[in-house]
Amino acid sequence: ARFIVLPMGNQASAGRPPQVSPEHLRPSPKVSQRAEFDERALRRAILERRLAPCTRGQDEASPHLDECPICMLNFPGGLNRSSCCKQPICTECYLQVAPRMSSRGVSCPFCKKDNYTVGYFGPPSAAARAKAMQEEQLALASARKEPEPVQTPSRPP
Repeated sequence: ARFIVLPMGNQASAGRPPQVSPEHLRPSPKVSQRAEFDERALRRAILERRLAPCTRGQDEASPHLDECPICMLNFPGGLNRSSCCKQPICTECYLQVAPRMSSRGVSCPFCKKDNYTVGYFGPPSAAARAKAMQEEQLALASARKEPEPVQTPSRPP
């Protein structure tokens, strides 16, 4: 029997760009009509893993999908993260917020810091997803708690 020995590790970083489906290298036609961006620079940023691929968002939430808080769609494979406040944002929303792939004069749509930039780090780990889900559940639970009534001192007759 012959065995094929495959090298271990992240081979995409060994000089070859990672494989990204061609349809994920450009945004939807609706975004393409509204946003100004350099298509070659976008394609290069996606292939170099500086931006998340332009996957089509889904309405239905799932544990393995990440939600963009701007368009409220769910995406596989992870989202871009704001450099300043680490908030997630899909590539299509980023293109509309920061046109022409430039951050000059653009503020973060979440924390309003100047010189808005994002980074793409791939899908979050299982531990990061669990932590985010726990934080979301705590936030929902605290939002549901009704404030305790204020007790006013009673006056003697």
